[in-house]
Amino acid sequence: MTEEAERFDETGGYSHSLLDNNQVFEKSMETYGGEYARGQRKYSTGQHRIRFQLEVISSQTVANAIFIGIISSGVTAKDQYFNRTPSTYAWGTASNEWETDSKIIENGIHRSVSKDKWPGAKTGDILELMIDCDNQTISIENQTRQGKDSMKVDLINSPLPWKFIVIFFTRPDRVRLL
Repeated sequence: MTEEAERFDETGGYSHSLLDNNQVFEKSMETYGGEYARGQRKYSTGQHRIRFQLEVISSQTVANAIFIGIISSGVTAKDQYFNRTPSTYAWGTASNEWETDSKIIENGIHRSVSKDKWPGAKTGDILELMIDCDNQTISIENQTRQGKDSMKVDLINSPLPWKFIVIFFTRPDRVRLL
């Protein structure tokens, strides 16, 4: 298992910034989706852990619709929306108490899952994304609230190497690499 320094790198969308030596990805104003940032490193063998913290950007304390996961490094912004391409696997962070389920993306398909499977996250939470290239799996753990989940990755649609990806939707948000 390796823990390598990672940075946000490639970005796209309308109202975002990379801050603090590319350790912070921030969406500062409300827009309709489309903001994303991918990691600098490509992962093709071994196990890798990447930690994120959902930071406060406004007075709201709940996390908005952020997806954190992986995408094949060969997929570009010109290919498709990242949240819809079969190469994308990710977990949604929204976890409002009134919601009965959480969102995930598997093979580019958005699905609702029980909060027992993945409880989501809120502002302030620390998440760890585990990328296991050798077993073609990814997992996520909410280290603050103790939730965790894993997914098997289809190498036909999401070939190695992979990069991590963070996708913002409507409201302002901020994610820091730890």
